[in-house]
Amino acid sequence: KKYKKIPIYKDQKAIDFLKNCDILIVTNFSTILLEAMILGKPTIMISTQNQNLDEEPIVKNHATLYISEISEIGNGINKIINDSKFRNELIKNANNYIDRYFINQGQASDYLAKEFGRIV
Repeated sequence: KKYKKIPIYKDQKAIDFLKNCDILIVTNFSTILLEAMILGKPTIMISTQNQNLDEEPIVKNHATLYISEISEIGNGINKIINDSKFRNELIKNANNYIDRYFINQGQASDYLAKEFGRIV
């Protein structure tokens, strides 16, 4: 299947494209990956450099589809689009990752303001 409209962004506000994307593909670990996960978007992280990213918790917990070979990108995209069980499992794993590794969800601003208040 050919994909006629796949935008590529380098410097955009995250919310501008995350709310409309079906899959987020990043070329390295980035906070945008986490933002997409929080919004329930399946993600793919591509890194063809030997950076041992397969040892990172986000990869070990299957919270993102990690691709280390360029030739596997098409297969990864097709799997997320066409295999709803795989797609849902990836999103579920991402939610579990966010729940496990992020504290003060929904109240981070209040917590940060209190900590600043204690410093000042």
